[in-house]
Amino acid sequence: MAKVTSRWAHSDEITGVAYTPDGSNIVTASEEYALHIFPQIGDKADSTAENIITDEAVTCLVVNRTDIYTGAADGIVRQYNIRTRESMGAVGRYDLAIRCLAQSPNGAYLAVGTA
Repeated sequence: MAKVTSRWAHSDEITGVAYTPDGSNIVTASEEYALHIFPQIGDKADSTAENIITDEAVTCLVVNRTDIYTGAADGIVRQYNIRTRESMGAVGRYDLAIRCLAQSPNGAYLAVGTA
């Protein structure tokens, strides 16, 4: 059975949470225009987060080894680099709000679910 961890992350509604593939960080998203990256060492989680300010309120996210992809109500999928904490820009635009994202196991494709 998995151990459950929790921490205060955002002042607004949480819309996504994911581990980096190596388990070294937990990434959280919310409607407050920010991503938080919490270091995770063993079974201890640091309560201090590094922040990435986003261009829009985030509705969902997916995380891989190098990047965070976010979806938003404005229909844009955005990419952020985990190491540099910088925006890499928009990677897709849709007519409807983005509600969920998934990445293929080999990292070559993003699946996008809209409202």
